Amino acid sequence: MVSTSPGDEVVDDRDAVLEVLERIRRGWESMEGDAVLACFEASDTTVVIGTDEPEYWIGYAAFEGPFRSMAGTFSDADYRWTDGPSVEIDGRIAWSTGRLVGRFRSGSEDIELDMRTTHVLRRGANGWAIVQGHYSLAAAEPTSY
Repeated sequence: MVSTSPGDEVVDDRDAVLEVLERIRRGWESMEGDAVLACFEASDTTVVIGTDEPEYWIGYAAFEGPFRSMAGTFSDADYRWTDGPSVEIDGRIAWSTGRLVGRFRSGSEDIELDMRTTHVLRRGANGWAIVQGHYSLAAAEPTSY
């Protein structure tokens, strides 16, 4: 889908969504909490689900503090898409899936996370913003059902 932005230049919505996803990747890589947070809609209904059990936040205010703390904890970060992200758009809603590998240092520990990611974005007056982000890790052992 192609739309006209306020400056009358033609913008491909897929490229605009990919730019948000690239900004969040770069924000985590540079450990800039504000850059990461700027990718999310500052709404009471925005949801983020992280890799650890307590990381289930509803509302921008709920994850703003934890995101700022996380960004200040890590160093030597490298985040790379290994699969995707793929993007689908339907009107004002877009969704993406992909695998994002994060390598970083936490204290003296080197950490590598192969995160399966999904994002739901909404196009508003200020462009695309994430309204749901889900980041998961594969279980080390298969779950028995």
